[in-house]
Amino acid sequence: TLTEKMRITSAGNVGIGTTGPEAKLQIADSNKVLLSGTSNLSVWTTDAQAIDTGGIIGIGGVANGNINFVKLVGRKENSTADNRNGYFAVAPFQDGVGNVEAMRVTSGGNVGIGTTGPAHLLHVTSSAAGGNILLGVENTNADGAGPIIVMKKTSVSPANGDTIGYLMYRGLD
Repeated sequence: TLTEKMRITSAGNVGIGTTGPEAKLQIADSNKVLLSGTSNLSVWTTDAQAIDTGGIIGIGGVANGNINFVKLVGRKENSTADNRNGYFAVAPFQDGVGNVEAMRVTSGGNVGIGTTGPAHLLHVTSSAAGGNILLGVENTNADGAGPIIVMKKTSVSPANGDTIGYLMYRGLD
């Protein structure tokens, strides 16, 4: 017997796994386990394995022509055949330049903003001329209290030379 797998409605909406798609493309499927190697939607390239190859999803609209305002990128992190490490990048559009990578999450979990090679859990880089804020923390709560930044090092069993404690900066008006 035949079973319907995909539907195209009279409005032009395409449904996979659903008979009533509410968007131009709607995919309905069961939950996938993160470590299983499966997904609900895959975007792949057919290139031979190499560093910086992989799929891109563009999200855009009309602005003096059709444009991808941002691209979501999944790429191979290295050129080693047996190493499948990948990275995720976000590349917003910049007038006169095109889509430029602004943020990267590596296979090791490091997040880079302004760098394609984050060396720390959070690595923020800027080449802008002096005096620019690299990290802004703002509390807009009406209680008048300023933002609090806490950096700490804790240890279950302190040893000689461990840094125990924290540095706290509290901004007040």
